[in-house]
Amino acid sequence: MSDVQIADIIATAQPADQVFSADRASPTGRTMRSAAADAAPAEPMISQGFAGVPTRMMVDESALRELQAEADAAVAASGGMSTDDAGIDNGNTIYHYSDALVPPQYFQWPYRSIGKYYFQASDSSWYSCSASLIHRAIIVTAGHCVYDGGRGDQSGWNLQGFFVPGYNAANGNSHLYGVCDIRIMYTTNGWYYEGDLNGGYDVALAVCGRLRDARYARNYNGYLPGGRLGYLGFCYLNCARSYFHLTQFGYPSNLYDGDVMTSSAHLSVTGMPLPPQPSLNGVDYVYGSSHSSGTSGGPHIANVGYMQENPWISTYYANRNIVFAVSSWGYTNRSIRISGASPLSGYNNTNWFRWMFNRACAQSRTYYGAWSCTNI
Repeated sequence: MSDVQIADIIATAQPADQVFSADRASPTGRTMRSAAADAAPAEPMISQGFAGVPTRMMVDESALRELQAEADAAVAASGGMSTDDAGIDNGNTIYHYSDALVPPQYFQWPYRSIGKYYFQASDSSWYSCSASLIHRAIIVTAGHCVYDGGRGDQSGWNLQGFFVPGYNAANGNSHLYGVCDIRIMYTTNGWYYEGDLNGGYDVALAVCGRLRDARYARNYNGYLPGGRLGYLGFCYLNCARSYFHLTQFGYPSNLYDGDVMTSSAHLSVTGMPLPPQPSLNGVDYVYGSSHSSGTSGGPHIANVGYMQENPWISTYYANRNIVFAVSSWGYTNRSIRISGASPLSGYNNTNWFRWMFNRACAQSRTYYGAWSCTNI
């Protein structure tokens, strides 16, 4: 695929979306599942991330100053984090959130491990989602970003796609670190055969190719993306918690036209009645957010960033930069501002995520050698 073709796809791809109406007991489009409220599962099982190669080792000092100047200018123009919001009729609920632009750190880990994913779906049209690296050549995204859920046969898979880590169109070069072509995709049995919203299984993995077309070609082209940029840690078992504070990242089309990464910080819950549809409980993580189409597949991260904590103070969950879920759905009525994210392991661990990751890992080792991935 040429640079001209990539530029055309980036300019014309439609943000992917999974929405349903809150006005009916049976939502339009895909059906919606319900879960009974359960006790919190055992402790999450996780695989730690990798911070990658420091930026100062990858670009010269003048280039680093240029990157910082671009980021500072974007921050100055952004207005910072949004004020607390909750959407219509949610003021007295737990579904409050704060959104923010994320340009200051897009050239640093863990933010540069998050990016924009473009794909040609089974209908031959091009769409965009969000995704993140969780190993040297493996990205995690939403099931509907790789497969037309519920088809149950090979006709539902994407035809092709590519991932752009650290995507930021505001700096005049949307693929600062290059792009990597998708070589093979995986999704859960639930999404493959059923494809319901709020099913807990709208999760997918993909194995990436080597980076190409990077601005700093000498230090990135020809390398596996996670080996240079780093990758996030991730949960693979017991990921659905009753209550969990997570930060969502992605490229929603309603914020900055999806040209830059934004975040949304919120409390996420499972097994509780949905305010617009109290007869249904959340199988997915349910949370407040203004993010709309294009944020699908973006990571929901526990304890994002860095902080040195007092070792004598007990914490609920201490591991940092761990992906627990990916963005899945929202409501057709955007003023509701409640969305859902599928836990990687699914509700009650029904996604067999560890098995799916190990399949992708085995394929990575076939492509690139045993050093490229380690089973969990």
